[in-house]
Amino acid sequence: MLNWKLGLGALSLESSALLAVYPNQAGAGALSLFLLCHGGASAMLTLFVHGLLPPQYRQPRRFSLALLFCFAFFMPVAGLAALWLSVVAATYLPRFAKGREFAKVELPEFVPARGGQEMSFGHGALRPLLANREIPVERRMKALLALQGVAPSAANPTLRQSMDDTADDIRLIAYGIIDRREKAIYKKIRAEAAQLEQARKPEERLNSLRHLAELHWELVYEHLVQGDVKRHLIAEARRYVEEAQKLAPDDPGIWYLRGRAELEMGNLQEAEYAFMQGFEKGLPRARVLPYLAEVTFRRRDFELVALLLKGISAVQLSPRLKPVVSYWTSREPRA
Repeated sequence: MLNWKLGLGALSLESSALLAVYPNQAGAGALSLFLLCHGGASAMLTLFVHGLLPPQYRQPRRFSLALLFCFAFFMPVAGLAALWLSVVAATYLPRFAKGREFAKVELPEFVPARGGQEMSFGHGALRPLLANREIPVERRMKALLALQGVAPSAANPTLRQSMDDTADDIRLIAYGIIDRREKAIYKKIRAEAAQLEQARKPEERLNSLRHLAELHWELVYEHLVQGDVKRHLIAEARRYVEEAQKLAPDDPGIWYLRGRAELEMGNLQEAEYAFMQGFEKGLPRARVLPYLAEVTFRRRDFELVALLLKGISAVQLSPRLKPVVSYWTSREPRA
């Protein structure tokens, strides 16, 4: 319970201190009386205000008391008035404040696996399982091998993360899977490049150029390369596409591949043009609109993103695209 007597006593002593030096009283006696009354008022108000502080601000007790006393003592009148007003504000203003808009919620306990139960090896379950270093290595190795049955574009990022695992067996298996997939595609690239050199007819050259562009893009799409190597392969895929377009300028599939390469490089205008050309030359709407929506999203035109995705029929949606379209098409229109 607050001791209001301390507060009233502090006001009384401070008033006495002021009267000791007012109106023109000088001398050692008046100064001593002022310091005595003012020091007592500061001490009483310090104890009074300290009792109003939240518990976390009262510790350590010595330093919090010393801070309040110095604030009151070294600023006569003004320090006491400021502390007194803070007491009144802290006591009465919270009664008029609105309720808190946010509340602290305790984090749920995360249980990575339950002993004695079979684990689901869906891709969504494999990623957290492999990332949890507390799970036994044998169980994580089983999950890592199960990734070989997942589409490479979805599995390879998880495999790359496993290459930094603390367990040697996990790192070696992940590296072996990635390396085997990468070498298989490079082997196809070398074989197709040899066929391109031997091709004499325009149809043969077109097929080889198309395959080379697709194989270079496959290395990028399956997350088998990174950094400068990735940029080099995208540039190579775009070069083969441009050569193929000289032979078949109206091929929609080649325009589609070029649009994806331009989009990966961040060339939004070129990507949009390529996708529009592919659409005009025969690409299905459901195949082009998601990429046009991504181009529009990167331009921060969110209203147009929703309009583009609304143009896709529900029966044409892939499982990965369905939640994206559902989110954008169910958004409330802006006023």
